[in-house]
Amino acid sequence: MKHSQKLKTVYDNLQFAVSKSILHQEIQATSSEDMQVQIGADKLINFGSCSYLGLEFHPKLRQYAKDAIDQFGTQFSSSRAYASISLYKELEALFVQIFECPVVIAPTTTLAHASAIPTLVDNEDIILLDHQAHRSISAAVDLCRARGVQAELLPHNRMDLLENKILHYRNTGRKVWYMADGVYSMYGDAAPLEELQRLLDKYDNLYLYLDDAHGMGWYGKNGRGYVHNALRNHPRLVITTSLAKAYATGGAVICSENAAMMSLIRTVGGPMVTSGPLQPATLGAAIASANIMLSEEFLPLQAKLMENIQTVNDWFEERDYPLVRKNDTPIFFWGTSYPELAHEMIASLKADGYWTNLGTFPATSIRKSGVRFTVTALHQKADILALLNKMEAAYWEGISQLDINEQQIFRPFKLKKKQKVSIIPKPQHALKLKRYHSVHEMEKPWRSLFQDAGQLSYEGLSSLEKVFTQLPKEERWNFHYFGVFHDQQLIAAGLFTELKIKLDIFSGAEVSEYAETMRKIYGPNYLCERVLMAGTLITEGEHLKWQAALEDTLKAKSFDLINQFYEDLKAQYNTKHGFMLCFPQESQNSALHQKIVQKGWVAAPLPAYHYYDLKPFSSITAYLQAMSLKKRKNIRQKVLRHREELLFEWNGQANNLQDYQLYLNVQKKGRAINTAPLPKAWFEEMERDPHWQILRIRHRVSDQLIAVVWIYAGNSHIEIKLIGLDHSFYSLNPYGQVLYEVLNRAFLMGWQTLFAGFSTDMEKRKFNSQKQQLITYAQMEESFELVDLEFNGGQIKAG
Repeated sequence: MKHSQKLKTVYDNLQFAVSKSILHQEIQATSSEDMQVQIGADKLINFGSCSYLGLEFHPKLRQYAKDAIDQFGTQFSSSRAYASISLYKELEALFVQIFECPVVIAPTTTLAHASAIPTLVDNEDIILLDHQAHRSISAAVDLCRARGVQAELLPHNRMDLLENKILHYRNTGRKVWYMADGVYSMYGDAAPLEELQRLLDKYDNLYLYLDDAHGMGWYGKNGRGYVHNALRNHPRLVITTSLAKAYATGGAVICSENAAMMSLIRTVGGPMVTSGPLQPATLGAAIASANIMLSEEFLPLQAKLMENIQTVNDWFEERDYPLVRKNDTPIFFWGTSYPELAHEMIASLKADGYWTNLGTFPATSIRKSGVRFTVTALHQKADILALLNKMEAAYWEGISQLDINEQQIFRPFKLKKKQKVSIIPKPQHALKLKRYHSVHEMEKPWRSLFQDAGQLSYEGLSSLEKVFTQLPKEERWNFHYFGVFHDQQLIAAGLFTELKIKLDIFSGAEVSEYAETMRKIYGPNYLCERVLMAGTLITEGEHLKWQAALEDTLKAKSFDLINQFYEDLKAQYNTKHGFMLCFPQESQNSALHQKIVQKGWVAAPLPAYHYYDLKPFSSITAYLQAMSLKKRKNIRQKVLRHREELLFEWNGQANNLQDYQLYLNVQKKGRAINTAPLPKAWFEEMERDPHWQILRIRHRVSDQLIAVVWIYAGNSHIEIKLIGLDHSFYSLNPYGQVLYEVLNRAFLMGWQTLFAGFSTDMEKRKFNSQKQQLITYAQMEESFELVDLEFNGGQIKAG
């Protein structure tokens, strides 16, 4: 997927939450006395603050900030390479007391990473990055990768795999940098610090770089942080942390016992040298915060925060709700799995006077959405308990309204209920969904809806069932059909297929090339899993089909039942991932699209789909005449001049072995949508089925087969489904010969539309193809292997 397409996918998902007034809210006022924020006319108790000690209105911070402005103005605008105001030295001296090691002050945590990581990591070093590490770390790692540094992802907190990697590189003389968060910002879980200390002491090639932004200022002696409190100062340990959380100010701190590394960062770290300095007011407030941490005032604040953390944990301990991690940190995550349940809960809490945060894609995987909330030292126990009780009520109300099975919430987080899953009475629907186990069970309305849908017709699906249900178990396809009825009238229908795919199927050619390299090493089943797919790997078109005149809101309501059908199949087959093909891009503006996204599906664009509209033309000659002069000339020179050298045979004698080999020539190169080869039994079935038109092109002199094409013929259109080529006949332009011959055949047979499929854009455009942008919806539970594949696929070329 292109970068711009990824951004659009993220944008569309988050923009819906913006439209629901869940994200991008404007705060008119805040109050430290009652932890309130004002959004519009609403005053809400703030359970989304990362100011864990609540110091932002502390009189000392405010006075120090004012005094700094009086002394140095609002900004001392100079690169720190030239000069720094004296407040820097004063602040650094305080942090030396707190951390008991050399420190460097940076403008932000992100700029601290961008200064430290590219400076400390040599080209020969290896970076091992926890795959849930903060994006600001991975952005700095990308700067290293750009100059050729080897970087690898590790599954979250897997110390066994880290140790294996350390051992693997131990005798190479290369440093191994492990980079991770101390406290993770979404779920509030922590790095396994005891294990990291053991590894640091044991292996002299290991260097640790940890971001403790959410652990500093509230934990440990003088608020030195979650990481620094657990790990001893060490010359191969670097900790970066934020002053924008518990310190309630701005900036960041880099600290390490290794004075040489600190001096190097201070002197040559890019943003340290060239970025603008912190504002005097920020430095003044930070000095006041550090003084509080070093004073007797800190301990009561710390104790109150720990008491509030315990209040939350005690509440959950007595109940059976999806708290994703039981933490001794101030960050909590009530899992909802579905984005729509998170939205409903947050909206309900907001109406009751509580401000919480949405956790969803891309910060989490789409089916690990939830409500993130934090506690601070300023929260009152009564307010915390009131929030939790309101969350409980909002949770059950949302489950009931949205007709969600509670097990579907627990499962993606790998949580187990202590008690039996609660059954909420389902609301009565005017809509009913009927299930079918074979296309042969379909009643007439179902068949009528798909009668002109090409291979999705009754005849086309019958042929698929005949072959793919008889394959060995590992390769078998299991078909499941449905119809949605409103007042006994069919309004929607479709199918889901349970089958094995390559998980990089829609990841793009570059990533899939890398995946194929990995399959040569680890075997053909690397990153292959059984999934549920609306449609199949062969069929095209609307796999979920609604009656044409159906209003959009009724489509959206019917999808509730369709999604439940999918969830039931998911539980039956214990699958983790799903795909729904192929929706028009313009459908993203509909209520149906919003409903699909709310059910935990992410829209992603497919490669351009090509088709030829032949209705305005009477013959191939008329069609060509409508093209530009340049295209007509290209066809004459590259296609027509070679036709006398070729023999064109429709529906002739098959040579299955030869046909299949030419198919594999093309299939192995088709990485835009990466699939495994289809079984030989399917090609034998296409030979027998009268709905298939098969074209073979041979060299007239040698009688050698140079192209074979399998085309499904519908009532008024045809679909080029599969193609095989002998690339050694490149000079005869076999692909162009195929397109010309198939277009000519379409005119002779009276077919009005030719669907030419995905990819091979340039060749299809030479014959004036039109393009339709389609999307697929994907629902993927977190897959480290796929994240790792995309991380490496963009960096390393296969071969």
